[in-house]
Amino acid sequence: RSSSSSVRAIKPSSIARTALVAQTPVSSSNGLRSEEAYVQHLWSERRAAAGLLQDYQTLTLNSYRMLGAEFGSFYGTLIDPANDLATPIEVLLPKRAQVEIYRFGVLVTSGLYDAGLQLIDTRSLPDGTYEIRVVVRDGGQILLDQVRPFSRMNSALPPGKFGFRLRAGQRVRDNVFSSGFAGEDEGFLPKTTNEFILSGSLQRRLGRAVIGGLTATSFGSRIFGEATLEVSRGRFSALAGVGGGSGGAYSLVFGGNMQFARFSAHLSARRMRVDD
Repeated sequence: RSSSSSVRAIKPSSIARTALVAQTPVSSSNGLRSEEAYVQHLWSERRAAAGLLQDYQTLTLNSYRMLGAEFGSFYGTLIDPANDLATPIEVLLPKRAQVEIYRFGVLVTSGLYDAGLQLIDTRSLPDGTYEIRVVVRDGGQILLDQVRPFSRMNSALPPGKFGFRLRAGQRVRDNVFSSGFAGEDEGFLPKTTNEFILSGSLQRRLGRAVIGGLTATSFGSRIFGEATLEVSRGRFSALAGVGGGSGGAYSLVFGGNMQFARFSAHLSARRMRVDD
């Protein structure tokens, strides 16, 4: 366990609907590391971006980072932020403390919360079913370090709309391998892997209850695809996905949430075989 601390710094700069977005963790052991840094422009329910990009949206196979560009749909201005179909994250704090949420070793969100039972803001967490690590810090002291299951429905696609995204670029080292272990000398920007990425995805919301999606991605000569289905009905939500690709890789995932007045239930299952 490392004793180093980290802080996520996000610096947006926007003119009209054009923005510069950068996420740079700072740690005592690794210094500055760029997680993502890109320029984006929004117009007429569309989004274009270029730079160091992350992909958190795959439900079944591994996420990745790339240096390149993407173009796709954007419906963020049409979404009601109160309609947050995600597993609630509650933390009982003995004192005012910093709460950090990690996904696959990457800091996704961080905030300062008062003492007592606190409901953590999950709006910045990506869609899907996966495990998160909850870390509560009081200065240099760790009060809580716990792994929990988490599930989130796709909230960025209005009823009756199609969602799509096209990506192309050069793959870079994943975050989990960019920690400076084994004498590695990682700089501010991640190293490339000499793999060209080409990816396309299509989604459709059927009414208010069901979202279906298809994604195909190539990493050099390797090709992977996945199909997903998300359902939300009242206090119940569930998602399922199946993926497969080159080298016999496959992944199956299922997650479900049931909300009650005084408690909630969550069930998730996952089976994966991916060489990379």
